[in-house]
Amino acid sequence: MEAIILRFKQSAGDRPVIVVPTFYDNYVRYRMSRRYLQRFLALEQISAVHVIDLLPHFRKLGVDALRCFQAPYDVHFSTHGHLMVADALEIELNRLGLVGA
Repeated sequence: MEAIILRFKQSAGDRPVIVVPTFYDNYVRYRMSRRYLQRFLALEQISAVHVIDLLPHFRKLGVDALRCFQAPYDVHFSTHGHLMVADALEIELNRLGLVGA
């Protein structure tokens, strides 16, 4: 993964590269290991690479977070889930100073 991100960054030049790991409903429903995030966060050692963690934004919804997925038959985000991703990205990109408020 790091090699792929490095190639993206080389292609991007001075522009920032944003990495947004996604997850499926079990990460909201249960307390599953989040070791994957530590590996992604290690990519931030590369200049101008930013990792955005969406899970805290979903967990704020509590039980309603499950509406963000098409579970139980499909692990992809629902329409509501895509709207949550958009809201979380807006918040995080503003926090990083990468877009205007």
